[in-house]
Amino acid sequence: MKNFASRTLLLSAALASSATGQLAISEVLVDPVGSNSGKQVIEIVNVSNAAFTPTGWQICSPLTYAPMPAIAIPAGGIVRLHIGATGQNSATDFFFPLFRVLLAQDTFLLFKSANFINSADIVDFVSWGGGTQRIGQAVSVKQWPSANATVPLPKTEGHTIAWRGKGDSNLDWYRDATPTIGKANGTSVISSVGKGCRLSNGIPTLSFPSPAVDGNLDFKVKVSGGPANTLVIYLVGSKATGGLPILGCSLEVLPDLLNLPLPVKEFPLPLFLKSLKLTGLKLYFQAAVIDLQAPNGIFGMTSAAKVTIG
Repeated sequence: MKNFASRTLLLSAALASSATGQLAISEVLVDPVGSNSGKQVIEIVNVSNAAFTPTGWQICSPLTYAPMPAIAIPAGGIVRLHIGATGQNSATDFFFPLFRVLLAQDTFLLFKSANFINSADIVDFVSWGGGTQRIGQAVSVKQWPSANATVPLPKTEGHTIAWRGKGDSNLDWYRDATPTIGKANGTSVISSVGKGCRLSNGIPTLSFPSPAVDGNLDFKVKVSGGPANTLVIYLVGSKATGGLPILGCSLEVLPDLLNLPLPVKEFPLPLFLKSLKLTGLKLYFQAAVIDLQAPNGIFGMTSAAKVTIG
């Protein structure tokens, strides 16, 4: 159902998932500034190319359920669900005064009917903070990857979790320090720099399953394609070298931070960068891989990744 190439396409809805209209959960404010009661918001987007009225649809955060207002949402349109708040429903704002307060460990679902035991009627699902309610149902209809998958909650009040606009996995969500409730979510741009260099069995690669998250701006990186027994050195910097030769490889990153982690690592933003404006910030990542069992050490370098924060 979530099948856009990027969240920037949501408003135009150029790539339709359904001619009759489908909705997706796109951003969640669980911990607003101050009291949570009456101030939590769920953002919903129409990801189709046609206006859609969710007649008979229900929202669910177990064990609380409520019907969606039968109000047409235009193609690419975004509505805000105000949890536990009183107000007049409109084309952009729906109010659910009797809905319970969302918890730090919780789940939220969209159903296309009030038949909550019918997993096939689950349209969308998200778990945050380790919430597991109805997660088995969502997994059974491929609306979530596994019973252990969840989206980490931000550590700061007022920050949200946001959907990237593609996929039904916890990795398709990120912690957003610049919330866009009611507007299209921002996006980070990842591009390759350089070509890397070869190990004994191929050039290792660097991937970002979760490019940008909360105010700490952590990054998850994974090196694959190298030998089974390796030492991985991660380089993180705000500047590129332009390709500095080193041991036959191209060093693309002028590192501000070095790490010797496991093959999967979450990086905190270097302290000297935390005071900078996040939007538009460019960071460079690269990984060097050494085979510890090779007689002379087999050295390889990934291509660098340039990440522009959206």
